Amino acid sequence: MEVIHISWQRVYQFKGVTFEHHNYLGPMMLRRKTYEPRNFRNIRARQWAAYGSWLRLVETEREKFRV
Repeated sequence: MEVIHISWQRVYQFKGVTFEHHNYLGPMMLRRKTYEPRNFRNIRARQWAAYGSWLRLVETEREKFRV
């Protein structure tokens, strides 16, 4: 039996960091090529800083980085 995953989240790529963003649950960092979720222990401060700078953008500017 094959399982199909449907995601309603929006995937963004900003400064080399790929992530899903949810307004209530926050980010889910993803692998660049496969879009699989990453382990939170392996996420570096540079990637969190890139997400923080993306979060400070205006909502219309954020949509420009949507994959």
